[in-house]
Amino acid sequence: MPRHPVRRFHNILGFVIGVQLLLWTLSGLFFTVFPLEQIRGTTLRAPVNHGVLALGQVEVDASAASEALASHAPVKSAELAMFFGETVWRLEVGKTIYMVSARTGEIRSPISLNMAKRVGVEGMKPKAGVPGTPWLMEANAPREYKGPLPAYVVDYENGGIRAYIDANTGDLVTVRSRNWRIFDVMWRIHIMDITGVDKVHSWWMRLFSFLSLALAVSGLWLVINRIRSGTLLR
Repeated sequence: MPRHPVRRFHNILGFVIGVQLLLWTLSGLFFTVFPLEQIRGTTLRAPVNHGVLALGQVEVDASAASEALASHAPVKSAELAMFFGETVWRLEVGKTIYMVSARTGEIRSPISLNMAKRVGVEGMKPKAGVPGTPWLMEANAPREYKGPLPAYVVDYENGGIRAYIDANTGDLVTVRSRNWRIFDVMWRIHIMDITGVDKVHSWWMRLFSFLSLALAVSGLWLVINRIRSGTLLR
């Protein structure tokens, strides 16, 4: 038997998981330094003024508006809303929301490029910088966007800021910045999941959590043992 088996075990274990413990600490520190609102881009958003709901514009009821989408699927819900001064029906079909003019019955989805530009300008504060020309993304969305497709993508000149606009509703769904992308990397390091699926119960996490517990228990045992032997301060 080695002279100090627990101490040897503790030292080897500390060396093995020390780097990951440091990464856990650094990533956790990052989470506490930057407010979540800043990470999510909430502080960059501005409310878009679409106007006050104008019931006088409603010449097409929900049933007639739904018929315009008859080729899609059954309508699950319908509500009136404003979109840049026009009263529209927002019709939920499956997992998608479409807009239909409440005055003419014409389908307003997807919105035009000019409308997307307007949302990109009015939906963000000036500190985001000058927006570029939106482009339509119909598939292969990056990891940072998990909203509905198709979506317009708008890049801004400051800080790698990017906004994603639902092409069917004109809603500014997601805002991303360099801080979010750093956060995303830190999060994957923190939960030990490099696959990007945000799996917090991976076997790597379980293994290193168990080893960290073993490190703490063995360290506590060494302290207690030295207290008993009177060599704690030596």
